[in-house]
Amino acid sequence: MPTREQFLQARPLRREAVDVPDVGSVFVQELTHQQFSAWAAETAPEAKDGAPAYDPLYGPKLLTRCVVDAEGVPLFQPEDAVALGQLPVAIINPLVDAAQRLNGFGPKAGDAVKNSERA
Repeated sequence: MPTREQFLQARPLRREAVDVPDVGSVFVQELTHQQFSAWAAETAPEAKDGAPAYDPLYGPKLLTRCVVDAEGVPLFQPEDAVALGQLPVAIINPLVDAAQRLNGFGPKAGDAVKNSERA
């Protein structure tokens, strides 16, 4: 059984290289719990007339927190979500899929990440 110190010890975040058409390969990295909570609060749906709302920038907002450079520094700022939302689905969806998988939600969240590496 781990000690408290061992349990709370910082761990490298998993990341996965994703090939993006017409752009090249970029890294998608898992979130810390604090980063996840901030993203979840930002994209929480506000129900209108009893029907749940959907944030059309759900994926782009996630990518502003998960797409990083080789050193793990975010490539985008939160205000880039709108510009990311204007890109083709073929560019955004593979990145969103990887971000969801690395963070344990979305389609195929239970699958092993074959191409992930420890930062």
